[in-house]
Amino acid sequence: MQYDEARRQLDRPVPDALFRSRYGLLNLHARGHYHLAIGDPDRALPDCERCGALMRDWGLDLPQLVPWRNDLAETYLAMGRPETAGDYTNEHLRHLERTAKLHRRRGFAASAGTDHHG
Repeated sequence: MQYDEARRQLDRPVPDALFRSRYGLLNLHARGHYHLAIGDPDRALPDCERCGALMRDWGLDLPQLVPWRNDLAETYLAMGRPETAGDYTNEHLRHLERTAKLHRRRGFAASAGTDHHG
């Protein structure tokens, strides 16, 4: 089947310590997408929720790292809950805008300290 290799990789046991690192976030992201791809959003939901919870707890809630809100939006859409999906999509876009503003401010601050005269 199309997703057999993905299933084999995601079924491999991983140490609990993985989920205390950013690599655990990527594992949850991949596992959630696998479950969505095979049409099982009920199994995708806990992975997406756990990924978001860990990112918030660690102060790493960066949509550029793992777009967990979009993952939840896709999951809720697949579950037939478009309003909840829309809420997560809008939250994702707001969070992207906030982080983009922060990066722009930091960029401007860094460039203000540089010598532009050759």
